[in-house]
Amino acid sequence: MSKITTIGGNRYYSVTVFIDNGQHATAVVHATKDEIPEIFDRVLSQTPDCHKPLIIKSDCASEYHTQQLREALKKHNGQEQLHSTEHPQFQNGRAEKLVDSIGRKICGMLLQSQMPTEFWGVAVVLATDI
Repeated sequence: MSKITTIGGNRYYSVTVFIDNGQHATAVVHATKDEIPEIFDRVLSQTPDCHKPLIIKSDCASEYHTQQLREALKKHNGQEQLHSTEHPQFQNGRAEKLVDSIGRKICGMLLQSQMPTEFWGVAVVLATDI
């Protein structure tokens, strides 16, 4: 939850990060956690087979335990593997580091641009939600 309301009236965003074993990463910012199955389906549909993950690791948060997400993973031959307890970001190292780095860079660019704060919502969440 951000203290700053965006121009669209939102104060909360989630970031879902897809990282393969190489150098390819995709980050998707979304307003609600119930969008996760659709995001998985869309990202996995657009990901070339050479970068498509076979095992999906996530924390144990409830948004990753839905029938819709299981169906999206099955559609793309993905296998779910829960690897950490719910919400401790330090257990999701690579993804959290990527989100932190992106958020800090966005905040730096916003400060330099002197853009009004109503455009800052996503960047503030990216930088402080870690």
